[in-house]
Amino acid sequence: METNKSEAVSIAKEILKMIGENDNVLGDISLEERGVYYAQISDKIIDLLKEKNATIMDIDLVFQLLMQAYESVSNAVINSIKRMDKIAYEKLIGKNTLDITVNDLDKVIKS
Repeated sequence: METNKSEAVSIAKEILKMIGENDNVLGDISLEERGVYYAQISDKIIDLLKEKNATIMDIDLVFQLLMQAYESVSNAVINSIKRMDKIAYEKLIGKNTLDITVNDLDKVIKS
């Protein structure tokens, strides 16, 4: 496979699906179980990359896309929650965040 962004996107989506469909990727599992899972998923990903005849450059692009997707979604969620927190905080105190004083905070805590 020549480095082709649309093919790399397709592979990245397949990898995300593989990870998402397995219950062992997250949660309370032992280190031994986690090691077995990661070995199995790694083998599946390597098989997919071999099937697609991926080059080292292709693999770099695929994993850059995966990290970019994770970081973008994570940042969007975190920023959204921070905005919600700011709005709730301002509504609770009744002032713009920049105008809130220590006395305002103390009043809320003591009420």
